[in-house]
Amino acid sequence: MINIKLSDHTGDKKEAAKSEREQLFQAQLDAYAQALETRTAHSQNLTQTARQAFSGGHYLTWAFMLLRQIAHFFGSRPQAPTPIAVSRDEEVWEAGSEGEYRVRAYLSCRLDDRYTLFEGYRNRGGEVDLLLVGPTGIHAVEVKYINGLIHCNGDTWKKDKFDRYGNAVEVNVPITDRGGRGPSRQVNEAADQLESFLASQSFARPVRRAVIFCHDHSTLGTIHKPTVDCVSLLKNWDVLAFLNTAPNGSENVTLTDTQVFQLVKLIERDHRYHNRPVKTHASLPAGQSRAPRSPRPTQISGSGARQLLVRSAARKE
Repeated sequence: MINIKLSDHTGDKKEAAKSEREQLFQAQLDAYAQALETRTAHSQNLTQTARQAFSGGHYLTWAFMLLRQIAHFFGSRPQAPTPIAVSRDEEVWEAGSEGEYRVRAYLSCRLDDRYTLFEGYRNRGGEVDLLLVGPTGIHAVEVKYINGLIHCNGDTWKKDKFDRYGNAVEVNVPITDRGGRGPSRQVNEAADQLESFLASQSFARPVRRAVIFCHDHSTLGTIHKPTVDCVSLLKNWDVLAFLNTAPNGSENVTLTDTQVFQLVKLIERDHRYHNRPVKTHASLPAGQSRAPRSPRPTQISGSGARQLLVRSAARKE
């Protein structure tokens, strides 16, 4: 299986959260070191002042400074910071990376190089965790690394979580992204956009969709009328059956190597388009507007260019 990493949204988010945590802890360490330095300098200043007072015969001042030294010694000291615990967001991103790694490994053991696996394909509908392209068509996979009993009703997903003794500790917890979308909506919205794009390129192909749960303690509960083609635990996933089953209302057609190659290039192009840098323009002061652009000269080659030039000259005469 050929693997192409288009983007690593999950990995990037995980590294960003880790970097933020480490930077915050480093700032706390720097502040602690500065506080120690300040305390040490103050202690040295008290000691020096006391010695000068004693050597100069100012014994009352010396006694006062001695008391200040004792109070300073027994006073509050800067507290060393403790390492910052991993945040909930970082745990989520770490789990996402682990889940995608497990599914990639699972697929790589079962598919040959006729298949290309895209990581992080993105369009207006969102991101597809794993997008598989091969002779059996296009297959979008949403990966979830969730510990619990999973329930589905259409596009509504929830989980129940139990402790080691089988007691429910969380019940009917929604499974959604930050936008409130369940796993099926996440993969469907991106897959629908991909289908539309391919149709616009005269390469209409259905996209099969799957939601795969790959945590060791994931369990499927009630799965009622899911809006994707496949819902499965990774350990029970019959990949070949999923790949070789045609979507409802479509014919199971085997793609040629040329067609697969064309699909791969189209998908890469579409991803680049939706991930292109957004140009920003500097704002102008109030009351000013941009000067209109001068029209670009039209370049025409061949006999048509000669005819156009002759007509233009005739009009000027």
